[in-house]
Amino acid sequence: MDTEEWYEIGNKEANLAERKSYFEFGLQMEDSYHPWAWLGIGHISLEQEEWDAAVDAFNKALECDPEFASAWFYLGKAWNEIYIDNINEEDLESGNVIDLYKRNEKVLDAAIYY
Repeated sequence: MDTEEWYEIGNKEANLAERKSYFEFGLQMEDSYHPWAWLGIGHISLEQEEWDAAVDAFNKALECDPEFASAWFYLGKAWNEIYIDNINEEDLESGNVIDLYKRNEKVLDAAIYY
């Protein structure tokens, strides 16, 4: 079984705790499984709205494989959630997109890189 198939099997587990255990076990397997394991852990963090944990997991996946496109994509999604959580009413009313960009460059940089 290749690593992507292994990941898909774990991702079908409905119970988040069991799914997380599955992916954490993947970190004990050979190195080729590690980016996929971190991707799975990141997805769980996204589902639990733990944005910082998701960013950490996707960054760890990218440390294992800097060209892992799925990790770049989901890193951008996690940063986007952080960005959305940090928009305030004043930003929306002022339409000041420049300030929003400056405060959230990491979101846009991750998306541009991918």
